[in-house]
Amino acid sequence: VADSSMSFYMAKTDPMAALNCDEKDISPLDSISRGVVQMDSIHFESGTYELITDTVAYEFNQFTPEQEMPCFTPNVDDQSQEYFPCPCNKEALTVSWLKGAEYLWNTGETSTILEVDSSGIYTVNVNLCGNEVTSTFMVQYKKLTDCVIIQDNSPLCPGHITTLQVNHSYEDALSLLWSTGETEDSIHVTKAGIYSVDLSACGYTDHFSFDIQYRDIEEEDCKPVFIPNAFVPKSSQYVDNKVFKIYTTLDPQAFLNFDMMIFDRWGEKVFHTDDAFDGWDGRYKNKDAAPGVYLYQISYEIDLGGDVYIQSFDGQVVLVR
Repeated sequence: VADSSMSFYMAKTDPMAALNCDEKDISPLDSISRGVVQMDSIHFESGTYELITDTVAYEFNQFTPEQEMPCFTPNVDDQSQEYFPCPCNKEALTVSWLKGAEYLWNTGETSTILEVDSSGIYTVNVNLCGNEVTSTFMVQYKKLTDCVIIQDNSPLCPGHITTLQVNHSYEDALSLLWSTGETEDSIHVTKAGIYSVDLSACGYTDHFSFDIQYRDIEEEDCKPVFIPNAFVPKSSQYVDNKVFKIYTTLDPQAFLNFDMMIFDRWGEKVFHTDDAFDGWDGRYKNKDAAPGVYLYQISYEIDLGGDVYIQSFDGQVVLVR
Protein backbone atom coordinates (compact mmCIF):
# COMPACT_ATOMS: atom_id res chain seq x y z
CA VAL A 1 0.00 0.00 0.00
CA ALA A 2 1.34 3.46 -0.88
CA ASP A 3 2.46 5.79 1.86
CA SER A 4 -0.57 7.48 3.31
CA SER A 5 -2.28 8.76 6.38
CA MET A 6 -5.01 6.36 7.31
CA SER A 7 -7.59 6.57 10.12
CA PHE A 8 -10.02 3.83 11.08
CA TYR A 9 -13.44 4.67 12.46
CA MET A 10 -15.29 1.80 14.06
CA ALA A 11 -18.50 2.16 15.98
CA LYS A 12 -21.50 0.08 16.96
CA THR A 13 -24.26 2.58 17.12
CA ASP A 14 -27.42 1.91 19.11
CA PRO A 15 -29.28 5.07 20.14
CA MET A 16 -31.41 2.99 22.55
CA ALA A 17 -28.52 1.94 24.72
CA ALA A 18 -25.23 3.59 23.80
CA LEU A 19 -25.60 6.98 22.13
CA ASN A 20 -27.83 9.96 22.59
CA CYS A 21 -28.55 12.54 19.92
CA ASP A 22 -25.49 14.64 20.80
CA GLU A 23 -22.98 11.81 20.39
CA LYS A 24 -22.31 11.97 16.64
CA ASP A 25 -18.52 12.46 16.43
CA ILE A 26 -16.70 9.19 16.95
CA SER A 27 -13.02 9.23 17.89
CA PRO A 28 -10.56 6.96 16.02
CA LEU A 29 -10.59 3.37 17.22
CA ASP A 30 -13.61 4.14 19.38
CA SER A 31 -15.77 1.08 20.08
CA ILE A 32 -19.02 1.14 21.98
CA SER A 33 -19.96 -2.15 23.55
CA ARG A 34 -23.66 -2.46 22.78
CA GLY A 35 -25.09 -2.10 19.36
CA VAL A 36 -27.68 -3.06 16.82
CA VAL A 37 -26.39 -1.25 13.74
CA GLN A 38 -22.69 -1.59 12.89
CA MET A 39 -21.03 1.04 10.68
CA ASP A 40 -17.35 0.75 9.71
CA SER A 41 -15.62 3.56 7.84
CA ILE A 42 -12.05 4.14 6.65
CA HIS A 43 -10.73 7.65 5.99
CA PHE A 44 -8.13 8.17 3.23
CA GLU A 45 -6.47 11.49 2.59
CA SER A 46 -6.78 12.71 -0.96
CA GLY A 47 -4.43 10.96 -3.31
CA THR A 48 -3.87 7.88 -5.42
CA TYR A 49 -3.54 4.55 -3.66
CA GLU A 50 -2.92 1.06 -4.79
CA LEU A 51 -4.41 -1.79 -2.78
CA ILE A 52 -3.16 -5.21 -3.80
CA THR A 53 -5.16 -8.34 -3.13
CA ASP A 54 -3.46 -11.36 -4.68
CA THR A 55 -2.52 -10.09 -8.18
CA VAL A 56 -5.38 -7.66 -8.77
CA ALA A 57 -4.68 -3.91 -8.37
CA TYR A 58 -7.38 -1.40 -7.52
CA GLU A 59 -6.92 2.36 -7.94
CA PHE A 60 -8.86 5.00 -6.02
CA ASN A 61 -8.58 8.70 -6.77
CA GLN A 62 -10.35 9.89 -3.63
CA PHE A 63 -12.53 8.49 -0.88
CA THR A 64 -13.96 10.78 1.76
CA PRO A 65 -16.48 9.15 4.13
CA GLU A 66 -18.85 11.01 6.38
CA GLN A 67 -17.09 12.54 9.34
CA GLU A 68 -20.17 12.38 11.59
CA MET A 69 -22.24 9.49 12.70
CA PRO A 70 -25.94 10.14 12.01
CA CYS A 71 -28.53 10.38 14.78
CA PHE A 72 -30.92 7.50 14.20
CA THR A 73 -34.60 7.70 15.06
CA PRO A 74 -34.68 5.76 18.35
CA ASN A 75 -37.08 2.96 19.10
CA VAL A 76 -38.84 3.10 22.48
CA ASP A 77 -40.99 0.09 23.25
CA ASP A 78 -44.31 0.07 25.05
CA GLN A 79 -43.62 -1.98 28.21
CA SER A 80 -47.11 -2.02 29.71
CA GLN A 81 -47.75 -4.90 32.15
CA GLU A 82 -50.19 -6.17 34.75
CA TYR A 83 -49.19 -7.15 38.29
CA PHE A 84 -51.14 -9.11 40.91
CA PRO A 85 -49.09 -9.06 44.14
CA CYS A 86 -50.13 -10.23 47.60
CA PRO A 87 -50.80 -7.72 50.39
CA CYS A 88 -47.74 -6.58 52.37
CA ASN A 89 -45.46 -7.13 49.35
CA LYS A 90 -44.13 -4.11 47.47
CA GLU A 91 -44.13 -4.37 43.69
CA ALA A 92 -41.29 -2.88 41.61
CA LEU A 93 -42.52 -1.48 38.30
CA THR A 94 -39.59 -1.35 35.88
CA VAL A 95 -38.89 -0.04 32.39
CA SER A 96 -35.66 -0.54 30.45
CA TRP A 97 -32.86 1.95 30.99
CA LEU A 98 -32.08 3.99 27.86
CA LYS A 99 -29.09 6.31 27.84
CA GLY A 100 -30.15 9.88 27.39
CA ALA A 101 -33.85 9.14 27.94
CA GLU A 102 -36.09 11.06 30.31
CA TYR A 103 -38.65 9.29 32.53
CA LEU A 104 -41.73 10.69 34.19
CA TRP A 105 -44.21 8.59 36.20
CA ASN A 106 -47.71 9.80 36.97
CA THR A 107 -46.62 9.80 40.63
CA GLY A 108 -43.88 12.33 39.86
CA GLU A 109 -40.88 10.00 40.10
CA THR A 110 -38.28 10.22 37.34
CA SER A 111 -36.39 6.91 37.64
CA THR A 112 -36.73 3.68 35.69
CA ILE A 113 -38.13 1.85 38.74
CA LEU A 114 -41.20 2.69 40.80
CA GLU A 115 -42.03 0.80 44.00
CA VAL A 116 -45.72 0.61 44.89
CA ASP A 117 -47.71 -0.98 47.71
CA SER A 118 -51.28 -0.29 46.65
CA SER A 119 -53.57 -1.13 43.75
CA GLY A 120 -53.87 1.40 40.94
CA ILE A 121 -52.96 2.45 37.42
CA TYR A 122 -49.37 3.70 37.07
CA THR A 123 -47.99 5.25 33.88
CA VAL A 124 -44.50 6.27 32.82
CA ASN A 125 -43.60 8.52 29.89
CA VAL A 126 -40.24 7.74 28.25
CA ASN A 127 -38.77 10.49 26.05
CA LEU A 128 -35.72 9.66 23.95
CA CYS A 129 -34.58 12.19 21.36
CA GLY A 130 -38.12 13.51 21.14
CA ASN A 131 -39.63 10.09 20.59
CA GLU A 132 -42.14 9.53 23.43
CA VAL A 133 -43.91 6.37 24.53
CA THR A 134 -46.19 5.97 27.56
CA SER A 135 -46.35 2.58 29.27
CA THR A 136 -49.21 1.67 31.59
CA PHE A 137 -48.88 -0.64 34.59
CA MET A 138 -52.01 -2.06 36.19
CA VAL A 139 -51.45 -3.19 39.77
CA GLN A 140 -54.23 -5.14 41.46
CA TYR A 141 -53.47 -6.55 44.91
CA LYS A 142 -54.95 -9.99 45.57
CA LYS A 143 -57.37 -10.80 48.36
CA LEU A 144 -55.76 -12.15 51.50
CA THR A 145 -57.63 -15.42 51.06
CA ASP A 146 -55.88 -15.86 47.70
CA CYS A 147 -52.48 -15.49 49.36
CA VAL A 148 -52.93 -18.04 52.15
CA ILE A 149 -53.78 -21.75 52.18
CA ILE A 150 -57.07 -22.50 53.91
CA GLN A 151 -57.62 -26.10 54.96
CA ASP A 152 -60.03 -28.33 56.83
CA ASN A 153 -60.10 -32.12 57.12
CA SER A 154 -63.86 -32.58 56.88
CA PRO A 155 -66.05 -34.49 56.47
CA LEU A 156 -65.10 -36.84 59.27
CA CYS A 157 -67.04 -39.40 61.21
CA PRO A 158 -69.10 -38.03 64.12
CA GLY A 159 -67.18 -37.45 67.32
CA HIS A 160 -63.87 -36.79 65.61
CA ILE A 161 -62.10 -33.45 65.82
CA THR A 162 -62.15 -31.32 62.68
CA THR A 163 -59.21 -28.95 62.26
CA LEU A 164 -59.71 -25.62 60.49
CA GLN A 165 -56.43 -23.98 59.56
CA VAL A 166 -54.96 -20.97 57.76
CA ASN A 167 -51.42 -21.64 56.52
CA HIS A 168 -49.43 -18.55 55.58
CA SER A 169 -45.99 -16.96 55.47
CA TYR A 170 -47.01 -13.59 56.94
CA GLU A 171 -45.76 -14.46 60.43
CA ASP A 172 -46.96 -11.72 62.85
CA ALA A 173 -48.19 -9.43 60.05
CA LEU A 174 -51.41 -11.45 59.68
CA SER A 175 -54.11 -11.32 62.36
CA LEU A 176 -56.93 -13.85 62.59
CA LEU A 177 -60.22 -13.74 64.45
CA TRP A 178 -62.38 -16.87 64.33
CA SER A 179 -66.11 -16.93 64.92
CA THR A 180 -65.33 -18.97 68.05
CA GLY A 181 -63.33 -16.02 69.44
CA GLU A 182 -59.96 -17.72 68.98
CA THR A 183 -57.05 -15.93 67.31
CA GLU A 184 -54.62 -18.73 66.46
CA ASP A 185 -53.81 -20.00 62.97
CA SER A 186 -56.01 -23.08 63.55
CA ILE A 187 -58.99 -24.18 65.62
CA HIS A 188 -60.54 -27.56 66.43
CA VAL A 189 -64.27 -28.25 66.31
CA THR A 190 -66.47 -31.30 66.83
CA LYS A 191 -69.83 -29.95 65.69
CA ALA A 192 -71.25 -29.48 62.22
CA GLY A 193 -72.01 -25.89 61.28
CA ILE A 194 -70.72 -22.67 59.77
CA TYR A 195 -67.41 -21.36 61.09
CA SER A 196 -65.73 -18.20 59.84
CA VAL A 197 -62.43 -16.36 60.16
CA ASP A 198 -61.59 -12.69 59.63
CA LEU A 199 -58.12 -11.94 58.26
CA SER A 200 -56.24 -8.63 58.34
CA ALA A 201 -52.73 -7.63 57.27
CA CYS A 202 -51.06 -4.36 56.22
CA GLY A 203 -54.39 -2.55 56.02
CA TYR A 204 -56.10 -5.30 53.98
CA THR A 205 -59.01 -7.34 55.35
CA ASP A 206 -60.78 -10.48 54.17
CA HIS A 207 -63.25 -13.09 55.36
CA PHE A 208 -63.68 -16.82 54.85
CA SER A 209 -66.41 -19.27 55.93
CA PHE A 210 -66.24 -23.03 56.48
CA ASP A 211 -69.33 -25.23 56.12
CA ILE A 212 -68.40 -28.24 58.24
CA GLN A 213 -70.36 -31.44 57.76
CA TYR A 214 -70.05 -34.84 59.42
CA ARG A 215 -70.71 -38.26 57.96
CA ASP A 216 -73.45 -40.65 59.08
CA ILE A 217 -72.48 -42.61 62.16
CA GLU A 218 -74.20 -45.69 60.72
CA GLU A 219 -71.67 -45.91 57.91
CA GLU A 220 -69.54 -49.01 58.35
CA ASP A 221 -66.26 -47.19 58.84
CA CYS A 222 -67.89 -44.55 61.07
CA LYS A 223 -69.14 -46.87 63.79
CA PRO A 224 -67.63 -45.47 66.98
CA VAL A 225 -66.78 -48.78 68.66
CA PHE A 226 -65.46 -52.15 67.49
CA ILE A 227 -65.77 -55.18 69.79
CA PRO A 228 -63.59 -58.23 69.09
CA ASN A 229 -64.98 -61.78 69.41
CA ALA A 230 -61.79 -63.37 70.80
CA PHE A 231 -58.53 -62.50 72.53
CA VAL A 232 -55.30 -64.33 73.38
CA PRO A 233 -53.68 -63.27 76.68
CA LYS A 234 -49.88 -63.50 76.86
CA SER A 235 -49.71 -64.09 73.12
CA SER A 236 -46.46 -63.23 71.38
CA GLN A 237 -48.10 -63.53 67.98
CA TYR A 238 -51.21 -61.39 68.51
CA VAL A 239 -49.71 -58.54 70.47
CA ASP A 240 -52.61 -56.19 69.71
CA ASN A 241 -55.21 -58.65 70.95
CA LYS A 242 -53.89 -59.72 74.31
CA VAL A 243 -56.58 -57.82 76.25
CA PHE A 244 -60.32 -57.82 75.68
CA LYS A 245 -61.50 -54.25 75.25
CA ILE A 246 -63.33 -52.04 72.81
CA TYR A 247 -61.45 -50.42 69.94
CA THR A 248 -62.22 -46.83 69.05
CA THR A 249 -60.63 -43.86 67.33
CA LEU A 250 -62.55 -41.41 69.50
CA ASP A 251 -60.83 -39.31 72.13
CA PRO A 252 -61.41 -40.27 75.80
CA GLN A 253 -63.39 -37.07 76.43
CA ALA A 254 -65.97 -38.20 73.86
CA PHE A 255 -67.15 -40.93 76.27
CA LEU A 256 -69.63 -39.42 78.72
CA ASN A 257 -70.40 -42.78 80.30
CA PHE A 258 -69.01 -46.27 79.82
CA ASP A 259 -69.64 -49.62 81.46
CA MET A 260 -68.31 -53.09 80.64
CA MET A 261 -68.98 -56.30 82.60
CA ILE A 262 -67.74 -59.81 81.77
CA PHE A 263 -69.27 -63.04 83.12
CA ASP A 264 -68.25 -66.64 82.97
CA ARG A 265 -70.69 -69.26 81.69
CA TRP A 266 -72.13 -69.73 85.18
CA GLY A 267 -73.00 -66.04 85.42
CA GLU A 268 -70.23 -65.05 87.80
CA LYS A 269 -68.82 -61.59 87.09
CA VAL A 270 -65.10 -61.85 86.41
CA PHE A 271 -64.37 -58.26 85.28
CA HIS A 272 -65.86 -54.76 85.43
CA THR A 273 -64.65 -51.31 84.32
CA ASP A 274 -66.07 -47.86 83.65
CA ASP A 275 -63.01 -46.82 81.64
CA ALA A 276 -63.54 -47.14 77.89
CA PHE A 277 -59.82 -47.62 77.38
CA ASP A 278 -59.38 -50.31 80.01
CA GLY A 279 -59.74 -54.05 79.29
CA TRP A 280 -59.67 -57.59 80.70
CA ASP A 281 -56.35 -59.40 80.58
CA GLY A 282 -57.94 -62.84 81.12
CA ARG A 283 -57.21 -63.13 84.84
CA TYR A 284 -59.67 -63.61 87.66
CA LYS A 285 -58.80 -63.50 91.37
CA ASN A 286 -55.11 -63.23 90.47
CA LYS A 287 -55.21 -66.40 88.40
CA ASP A 288 -55.45 -67.10 84.70
CA ALA A 289 -59.07 -67.67 83.83
CA ALA A 290 -59.91 -70.88 82.03
CA PRO A 291 -60.11 -70.70 78.21
CA GLY A 292 -63.59 -70.74 76.77
CA VAL A 293 -66.60 -68.56 76.06
CA TYR A 294 -67.42 -65.56 78.26
CA LEU A 295 -70.37 -63.17 78.14
CA TYR A 296 -70.08 -59.40 78.10
CA GLN A 297 -72.39 -56.42 78.58
CA ILE A 298 -71.12 -53.13 77.22
CA SER A 299 -72.92 -49.77 77.23
CA TYR A 300 -71.76 -46.23 76.58
CA GLU A 301 -72.83 -42.67 75.93
CA ILE A 302 -70.78 -40.69 73.42
CA ASP A 303 -70.75 -36.95 72.80
CA LEU A 304 -70.80 -36.48 69.01
CA GLY A 305 -70.35 -32.75 68.85
CA GLY A 306 -73.30 -31.94 71.06
CA ASP A 307 -75.40 -34.95 70.06
CA VAL A 308 -75.35 -37.81 72.57
CA TYR A 309 -75.14 -41.27 71.03
CA ILE A 310 -76.16 -44.15 73.32
CA GLN A 311 -75.53 -47.83 72.61
CA SER A 312 -75.46 -51.11 74.54
CA PHE A 313 -74.32 -54.59 73.54
CA ASP A 314 -74.67 -58.12 74.89
CA GLY A 315 -72.35 -60.65 73.33
CA GLN A 316 -69.80 -63.42 73.64
CA VAL A 317 -66.02 -63.43 73.52
CA VAL A 318 -63.68 -66.41 73.37
CA LEU A 319 -60.65 -66.49 75.64
CA VAL A 320 -57.94 -68.46 73.85
CA ARG A 321 -54.92 -70.00 75.63
